[in-house]
Order: sequence, then structure tokens, then C-alpha cells
Amino acid sequence: MKRKFLDGRNWTWLDRYTYEFKHIEDVFEGYISFIQIDTVKQKLVVDYEDRKNVCLCDDGYKGLIFLPDHEKWCANVVFDQEGNFVEWYFDMIKSTGINEVGIPYFDDLYLDVVMTSDFKLRILDEDELEGARDQGIITQADFEMAYATSERVIKEVIPDKKFIIEFFRRYLYEFEGGKY
Repeated sequence: MKRKFLDGRNWTWLDRYTYEFKHIEDVFEGYISFIQIDTVKQKLVVDYEDRKNVCLCDDGYKGLIFLPDHEKWCANVVFDQEGNFVEWYFDMIKSTGINEVGIPYFDDLYLDVVMTSDFKLRILDEDELEGARDQGIITQADFEMAYATSERVIKEVIPDKKFIIEFFRRYLYEFEGGKY
């Protein structure tokens, strides 16, 4: 299982960046982290079935990572240099915590739900989830929880445009020192 931190250290393509995070009480309670990307080691580019060479991260991009309390998902939202949404990436998670120096983290259950800027949904890494179960890294209950959580994210969380758009836009502005 992969442990991921809200300070951006798992975003291995980053070169120079800063981060800050805080605990909030909003639509959901939880930790939200802002990552200001100065430079990347390399652009993060992906291909989807219907879109090729989609740039997910480059110099000047920004990211928000939201880890809600009492939920089994974490949202990573990426903005380009102009503040336009690039992608929402939801990790299904097993557990959360805070390390010895106070950085929040989550244990990733492999399965991901992605929504691109054109609002198309994709489920990723089903093979990794199955492999982790088959190798005994996670239990059958973890496997089922990951799928149940992904269904909830798709049916309840993503359709909530107030959360998906306004919440993340507001916190981007707030972290950048502006008002929404």
C-alpha cells in the first residue's frame, strides 16, 4: 500500500515547490493542502482513450489536496498557470493519519477516479487493486470498500458542482491571498 502525504512529496515529478496546509470545517471537515509548483523535473503528460498528450503538471501549476475527515477518499485538484481546472483525481483510501512532524497522510487503496476538465470520468488502476488483493497486500473487505467508495464519489461527490467547482476555486483563491 502506498502512503501519500499532503506536502506534495509523492508528486515525484516536482522540482521546486512550496506547500501549506490547514484543517478546515466546510462542506466536509478535513485537511486541505496548497502546492505552488515553481518548476517540474519533467512535465506530467498522459494519454486517455479520447485525448492524447494531456498536460497534468508543468511549471507554474498549482494543486490542492483535500483529505476529508471520516471519508475513504482524497481529492487532488490541479490548476494550470491561469488557474483553470486541469483535473480532479480521487484516491480511494484505507486510512489516514499525521506523521511525527505533523504532516497529514493517507494510505492509498490503488483505485482512482479521475475527472478531466471536460468533465469526463475515468476509473483507473483496477488492475493494481486486484493485484494487491490477490497478493494479500489488502483484504477482500478493503477491495470491496475501494469499489463502494468509488461508486459514492461518482454518484454523490462529483455531481455536487458546489463542492467540485466552488469549494476548490475558493480555497485556491484563499491560499493565494485573495478573496473568492
